[in-house]
Amino acid sequence: MFDELVGAVDYRQAGTETWERAFDLLDGQARNDVNYCNIRLNNLEPGKPYEYRLVIYFADTYQEVIIPAIHHFTAPPSTEDYTMVITSDLQSSQLDIIRALKAINENCGLKDADYYVSLGDIIGEMSIGEMIIFDKWLSNFPAEQIASQPIVFVRGNHDLRGAQSSKFHRYCSTSIGKTYGMFTLGEACFIVLDSMEDKPRSATNLKEQTFFNYEQYLIEE
Repeated sequence: MFDELVGAVDYRQAGTETWERAFDLLDGQARNDVNYCNIRLNNLEPGKPYEYRLVIYFADTYQEVIIPAIHHFTAPPSTEDYTMVITSDLQSSQLDIIRALKAINENCGLKDADYYVSLGDIIGEMSIGEMIIFDKWLSNFPAEQIASQPIVFVRGNHDLRGAQSSKFHRYCSTSIGKTYGMFTLGEACFIVLDSMEDKPRSATNLKEQTFFNYEQYLIEE
């Protein structure tokens, strides 16, 4: 069914009337070959509130259906002065994850930080469906916080485990749609890389190919 549909997002700065529409493009064509969308919104003003709504097209007729519900988010703040909270290795039981995230959010300044960086291992393994990222992790944050606080994911070795682990990048990728990349805040450049699996279950040639891709990316950038 999903290959008959094309997804898009309408967005605008709160208080304005004109919507801009963005697609998940592959070589200039709106994608309907996957059952998810990875859409990048450009030209956002730092710290400004925005509204967005979802749009569906039927691939054969290109008839559009605009979902009426309007959602909200806030663009990342100015890069000159910012705060950042970093966590890692939170994978545990559901109850322990909830307790840890609540404590970090309330007592360590996470809820008020401009950026949140997760240095990997958000779950034990992705073996019972890709939505575990939401059900076991992201759903524990207040909705308004998720909508306004940028999250940077760095893949950990546990995130490479499980039958669904190859889908990690669908929800936790960088701006280039990969599990690696870079971004700048002020005069600082942050490089997002990981060192793959530390157990024999990861074949050596996979590491070699991945590290080669990292190297080529850094050279090109």
